[in-house]
Amino acid sequence: MTCEVTVLNRMAVALAADSAVTFSTFANGHLQRTYASGANKIFQLSTTAPIGVMLFNNAALQDVPWELIVKSFRTSLGSDVKNSVQEYADALSEFVRANMDLFPPAHREKHFKQLAARSFFYLLKKAQSEKPVLANAGDASVQQAAIADFLASEIATNAAKPLSPTFVDADVAKAKADHAGWLAQEIATYLAGAPQLQHLAAVIPTQGFAELAIESLYRFYEVNFNSDYTGIVVAGFGEKDYFPAYSELRYYGFLLDRLIVEHVESKAINHDVEAVIEAFAKKSMVDTFLSGFAPEVWSTVNGLFRVHVNQLVSGLNLAPATAATVPTLIATAEGEFAKAWSAQVWETHYAPLNSVISGLPPNEMAELAETLVMLESLKEKVTQRTQSVGGPVDVAVITKSEGLVWIKRKHYFSPELNPRYFVRQSQ
Repeated sequence: MTCEVTVLNRMAVALAADSAVTFSTFANGHLQRTYASGANKIFQLSTTAPIGVMLFNNAALQDVPWELIVKSFRTSLGSDVKNSVQEYADALSEFVRANMDLFPPAHREKHFKQLAARSFFYLLKKAQSEKPVLANAGDASVQQAAIADFLASEIATNAAKPLSPTFVDADVAKAKADHAGWLAQEIATYLAGAPQLQHLAAVIPTQGFAELAIESLYRFYEVNFNSDYTGIVVAGFGEKDYFPAYSELRYYGFLLDRLIVEHVESKAINHDVEAVIEAFAKKSMVDTFLSGFAPEVWSTVNGLFRVHVNQLVSGLNLAPATAATVPTLIATAEGEFAKAWSAQVWETHYAPLNSVISGLPPNEMAELAETLVMLESLKEKVTQRTQSVGGPVDVAVITKSEGLVWIKRKHYFSPELNPRYFVRQSQ
């Protein structure tokens, strides 16, 4: 995971990111994650335009490092400029989608097969959970009926789930036509070779199960990718932007020739919005800083209000007709209470903070972004002991005139020993 923060006002956008990184691989039916510290997560997206990019969650897109993808895109972009931040985000997506050198057809097919197998394992586990009769050897006719019932239920579930706009029905039909036979054979081999599943080899219709797995992969790709996505934040100024903006996207990867990329959110500074602070991935401490209370405080306060009001009412000797209206009255009072106290906190905390941020110079914006990342890192270190946030913090500021300027940046080498690197960068 990671913690990243972007701070925007009408002058600039500041970006800060930690150095913890996650790599995900899928082997033997299990998702495996490894962690490292020292990764670069902030990059210039153009050598000439004031635009940058941050990445979080997974450092690679189906085994291809995002650092390589971004720098290849930057070279491909050259001196070309886009009118808006969203156009840069769209151009990056199109670059990835059309790049047959970084993602050749054989590579895409390999990952499709891995995902199809993952879909099968997920469905098999689900079938055994919903139909306990499948857990052990037993009456074949009973188990066949259970499998048939499960397949019918899953087919109905798929039919009720619309395809993402990324796909069309022809994509699913072609994938099943081209790969269901292979997957059916793999399923048969797997069932026959696993002692604890051999009793299912004779009752599972492998072709039907394979087609279901592929259909489910397309309709429920989030489940099968298992949170194995990369968050991308493109931030800065387009050619026609006077104020900064950012666009957040989520890249899952390819299903054959279709790239799954979702637009999550965009925010922009304008004449009505004077400042924005946004955190990505791990962000509980940033949310606490911005709102004035921890996220769990909201549910705790409102829950305790409901408990104590109910206790108060239960001690009153109310007439039956009046008592029948109490739940509605309590629900209304709870909503008004939550709205009132959160509005009060907003007025006394967030509004003044937002006003201050709108007037911060770029260097203080950078300091704020870095501090928020370090605060989240400290919380993880003393409360969770996870490896998902930590390491040196990189900080950059982007302005319309100066472009992306590094405030803090780590290198995997000693700058003093590599002057030629900086010479090349200045050319």
